[in-house]
Amino acid sequence: MSKPSDFNLQVFQSEVIKEFNLLLKIIDTADGYSDDSQYKKSDNNTKKRSLFREFISTKFFRVVSNFEKKTANLYLNKPDVVEYRKKAKSLVFDVRIQQILCSILLSKITSDLLEEERMLELIKIVTQSLTEDKIIEKFSIDLDSVLFAFMVYELTQKRVENYCREQ
Repeated sequence: MSKPSDFNLQVFQSEVIKEFNLLLKIIDTADGYSDDSQYKKSDNNTKKRSLFREFISTKFFRVVSNFEKKTANLYLNKPDVVEYRKKAKSLVFDVRIQQILCSILLSKITSDLLEEERMLELIKIVTQSLTEDKIIEKFSIDLDSVLFAFMVYELTQKRVENYCREQ
């Protein structure tokens, strides 16, 4: 298995960023997270609304939220998505891949980076390190942006410091 001749790392990294952000949104939704702070704010306009309108708005929001949560859970439990996560975990927690990643991660992922910068740097390191021809062949890694998004997600859940401490 090797890279296609037309493989472009920057395009691939952009795809991984897009998939990673989508994955975070889906996981947050499935976990019941939603930023409904706009519904909790109280202002003068709220007092002017009728009780019926408030009731309908609240019911509608709950129905939509429940639908989003169920849809996200269905997606995360699809067999191919479950397989992506298993494959990502097995790759990320392979001791040989940890050795490849940790030397770079520990030097580039520092505590002074903002969270967004950490995510981008993490995606950059993972994609650059694990898309080299010899690595792809040795570990049978598919050049799939969803797989790489799951790998980055697993790393973010473990945190770099803990991930590299285990190797």
